[in-house]
Amino acid sequence: MPKYSIRKSIMIDAPLDRVHTIIRDFKIWPKWSPWLIAEPNATLTYQPDGNGYSWRGNIVGAGDVTVTREDGKNAIFYNLQFLKPFKSLNKTSFLLEQHGTQVQVTWTMDGSLPFFLFFLKNMIVTMTGMDFERGLKMLKDLVELAEVPCELEFPGEGQVAGFRYLGIEVQCPISDIQTVMSKDFERLKSAMAQHGIAAAGVPFIIYSKWCFKTHTCGFTMGYPVSSLPREVPEGMVTGDLPDLRTYQVKMTGPYRHLGNAWSAGMFHGRAKIYRQKRGVYPFETYERTLDDGPEEEAVTVVHFPVV
Repeated sequence: MPKYSIRKSIMIDAPLDRVHTIIRDFKIWPKWSPWLIAEPNATLTYQPDGNGYSWRGNIVGAGDVTVTREDGKNAIFYNLQFLKPFKSLNKTSFLLEQHGTQVQVTWTMDGSLPFFLFFLKNMIVTMTGMDFERGLKMLKDLVELAEVPCELEFPGEGQVAGFRYLGIEVQCPISDIQTVMSKDFERLKSAMAQHGIAAAGVPFIIYSKWCFKTHTCGFTMGYPVSSLPREVPEGMVTGDLPDLRTYQVKMTGPYRHLGNAWSAGMFHGRAKIYRQKRGVYPFETYERTLDDGPEEEAVTVVHFPVV
């Protein structure tokens, strides 16, 4: 059976005791789980002794987690069993190491796939690794801020009116999206002001490429416009987004948690809550940006075009 190993870490500014207490309490897991955020109403059943829990849901499938061994407050080892959408048993752990005033938390998983799914190994390792990273970011916020400033809503399907846009095409590492986005939106706004081009709607990003092998992506970021100048500003492009019906996931919170909205939307697609339209790229619109207030109040809507 194809074996795989995943290991992701984060630094948390807090005493080791506090970090350990939050990770060890399964009843707190729904606040920072990278999977349960996609289905807040999933059924959770906790073991009376506090050593595990099971989950059942229409979107997140079914499975259970059980503590198998502990090394004081420095390590917790688990069995993670998936029952749906397919069966597998994984060895997982949280390793905690104090570094001055911070704690390094490392989340690991070792497992194997059914032989008939061998071709999914690279994708599952990459996607699960990204899930771990999302979960660790939420854990860090929960420990340091006492809350996770990320709220997801699922409005479902809705109509999006098409528009003409002025934008910038970008290719960059997935990890650099937020940095590149901030810099290039400023460049775009400056060029629009210089050429007297007025925005006719909220900013957006259309994602056209994701390569998990190289961890890179391609996207077009821009603004809807009513009219364009005769000459397009250097380094920029124009295009049209057609009228679309989309499945929408709304997130209120910092951009560092945007992966939660995308992942939740993809989970809903895999659960056949909607049927994605082929040949039309998903995109996100920034209904309330950092220019409008603090990052915790930023509102982003992720759109998955549907048939």
